[in-house]
Amino acid sequence: MKKLRFLFLTVIDLFKVKVLGKKIPLAVSWCITKRCNYRCMYCGTWKIPSQELSTSEICNIIDEMKKSGVRKITFTGGEPLLRDDIGEIVDYVHKKDILVNINSNGSLFKIKIHKLRNLDSLGLSLEGPEEVHDVLRQKGSFKDVMEAVDIAVANKIKISFSVTLNSLNFNCIDYLLNLAKRHKTRIVFQPSTEKLLGGEEINPVSLTAVKYSQTVNRIIQYKAGEYRRIIRNSLAGLKHLSSWPNLKGINCPGGFITCRINSDGSVFHCAKAKDRVEFPLNCIEDGFRKAFNNLSPITCSMCSCALRVEASYILRLNLAALMNAFLVEMSLWGKEK
Repeated sequence: MKKLRFLFLTVIDLFKVKVLGKKIPLAVSWCITKRCNYRCMYCGTWKIPSQELSTSEICNIIDEMKKSGVRKITFTGGEPLLRDDIGEIVDYVHKKDILVNINSNGSLFKIKIHKLRNLDSLGLSLEGPEEVHDVLRQKGSFKDVMEAVDIAVANKIKISFSVTLNSLNFNCIDYLLNLAKRHKTRIVFQPSTEKLLGGEEINPVSLTAVKYSQTVNRIIQYKAGEYRRIIRNSLAGLKHLSSWPNLKGINCPGGFITCRINSDGSVFHCAKAKDRVEFPLNCIEDGFRKAFNNLSPITCSMCSCALRVEASYILRLNLAALMNAFLVEMSLWGKEK
């Protein structure tokens, strides 16, 4: 019933945004720490010095989020499970009747599960089979992901996989899809960036445009067939991403139905569009609602975040994206707790 209620209320809020011109932050991505216990080949986020909010500051922001209409919060990083108070934060979000998701590398899940009973879903980064995943991340990391899957399923926490397409895993699509199918879950694909995530250094495993296009076109064919409910991207979203790195401009959903909160509480459209906000506001000094409303409409030609692309197509009421989101969320594979 929680899932049905979430979908029903979300549809109503989308109507308010599109027809009445309201700004409702339905889904918020929140980087609560940039610290990470991994040193992945395509990421430099862990190198960035950052300030973190206290538990009480985070809870105060969640209070304001509830009043502002937030339906779902995704905690990301860095590695969110490095925070000692992550269980307390998850419990507080659950208490406010907001869906809570954590994006994680899975390594700390087994020692934190006793604090995460109220977690609704867990997004796990997956790069390919063990020999590929461990090279991109670190030795033993694939086993950590698989162990996290088993623990989450045993505790009725929904799981999903996130795959960053790169030069080491572009030929692992069949393996990844079959793994997701075996675990009865969803998988989202997105391109690697030309520079390290969170940095300016060249990404050593970025795919060539030709190889990437060929790979995404294969995924599009799979999406139209037996893997339509396993692949989380919609056909509309995949077709948009297929032209990377020469992406078409899309109307950013940031400031309308979503936003990104940085580890220090500052609010942006997304993690990559910091330069698009001339005077960013902060949840602590200015309040969440004011900081969200400060995000002006932008059209972005660099958006390669798969779920942000999906949100953009949902905001424009694209039928393929809307139906895809409905089918994914209503999948019987995700059992209610």
